[in-house]
Amino acid sequence: MTYRLLAYAAAFGFIALLTFSVYRLVRALRARVIAQTRAKVEELSLGIEPERIWLLTLGGTLGGAVIFGFVSGFNLLMVALGGAAGFV
Repeated sequence: MTYRLLAYAAAFGFIALLTFSVYRLVRALRARVIAQTRAKVEELSLGIEPERIWLLTLGGTLGGAVIFGFVSGFNLLMVALGGAAGFV
């Protein structure tokens, strides 16, 4: 019983650590993309906020994945291709 509890605690700790690492990675990636986008927007003088472009890109990625998923019956490869197409 104690080994099972120890295994559950280790699994929970691993999942928590993995979740925190992914969270930090996403925050760093978002900050980097926003900084690059801000520089590009200032260079091109588009007048659009970088945060809005980040959300539009994320929405395009999710939308492409969902549309390709519905069409293909949620085939994993097609969902990934739809996400890539939506991102582009």
